[in-house]
Amino acid sequence: MPYLTESLKNIKTDWKDVVTSYDFTKLNEFLDKEYALYGDDVPIFPPKPLIFNCFNFFDVKGTRVVILGQDPYIKEGEAMGLSFSVPEGKRVPPSLRNVIKEINQSLNKDKSLKEGDLTSWAEQGVLLLNTALTVRMGKSNSHGKSKLWDGFTKMILNHINENCENVVFMLWGNHAMYYERYINTDKHTVLKCGHPSPLNRSNPFLGNCHFVECNKKLSENNLPEINW
Repeated sequence: MPYLTESLKNIKTDWKDVVTSYDFTKLNEFLDKEYALYGDDVPIFPPKPLIFNCFNFFDVKGTRVVILGQDPYIKEGEAMGLSFSVPEGKRVPPSLRNVIKEINQSLNKDKSLKEGDLTSWAEQGVLLLNTALTVRMGKSNSHGKSKLWDGFTKMILNHINENCENVVFMLWGNHAMYYERYINTDKHTVLKCGHPSPLNRSNPFLGNCHFVECNKKLSENNLPEINW
C-alpha cells in the first residue's frame, strides 16, 4: 500500500476531495523508499494518521486564516500535523514560545508558555499548514529540500484563492514569504515578518502585532475574530 493511502482516508472534512485530487505518485515513491531505507529505526513524522491533520477541523469555506510553517517537528511525539503546534504536555519549542509571547504582549493575555497545543486555533478556521507535511526524525527539512511537497502546497493555496474570500495569511520568515507569489492579494490579506525563532535577529518577530492585525481585518470583513 502506498505510504500516504491510510493518511488520506483519515481526512474528515470536504478538504478530502481537494487533497485526494492531487497526484501523490512521486511523493509516495519517495516516502516508500524512505521507509524501506530507515524503517522504524528512523521514523517519519508525524505518524500516518496525522499527516493531513490540518484539514480535519473545518471545510474549505471555513478557512479564515492560514499560518504557513516549514515542516513538522523532528523529535518523537511532537509533530501533530499542525504547523507550530505540539501536543498537550510536550515541551514548547523556542519558536512557539515567541509566538505565545507575542500574543500575550499584543493582546494583553496571560497564556502559559508551557502550553503549545494549537488545536483550538484549528477549530476556529486557522489552517496550520506546513509546506512539507512529513520529515525524517532528527533531520529538519529532510523531506522539504526535495521540493516534492511544493506542488501540493501550491495547489492548496490556489484552491483557497479560487474558493475563499478575505482569508488572512501569516507568513513568518523567508521560507513562508516565498509563497506570497502564489496568493491572490486582491482577495486576501498577507501579513509578513521575520520567523519567530530566537535565532532570528535581523527581522525580529516580537512586536509584529499580527494577531491584532488579523482580528482587525477579520472584523472589517464581518467575520468572527480568532480567540488566540
